[in-house]
Amino acid sequence: MKIILSYITATIIFLFLLALPIAGVVAYIRLIRKMRREQITAIPKFSLFMLFLICGTLLMEILLGISGMWSGASTAGFIFLLFVAPALCGMIAWRHRHHSEISKYHCTILHAALGYLLGEAVLIGAVSLFIIGELAYMALLG
Repeated sequence: MKIILSYITATIIFLFLLALPIAGVVAYIRLIRKMRREQITAIPKFSLFMLFLICGTLLMEILLGISGMWSGASTAGFIFLLFVAPALCGMIAWRHRHHSEISKYHCTILHAALGYLLGEAVLIGAVSLFIIGELAYMALLG
């Protein structure tokens, strides 16, 4: 019974890890088609793809962390989110700083990129304060 339960769990997790990226690609394609139907000029395909990639990676990391299934791919995703994604979001925000008036999609792209940068800055600040507090506490005890 235990073996069957572990196979069922492994199958559900595998399908989940496969379904989330496929759903992201489908959502990206549907958004591009919607923008074409609305005749948006200068559709930012690369910027949208990078934001979908970053948000998908963030969601996968959160869900893998909750499930306790950490792996080498999870570590690579974490490193991507910590070092590469802020640079990409910074470039996307810089590129779209004057294009937010074109459409609501362009404005949302700018806000999403800036939101990720702000979120990571707040997270790094909170972790830094926690580490400083721990070091101060250890210094007082030691």
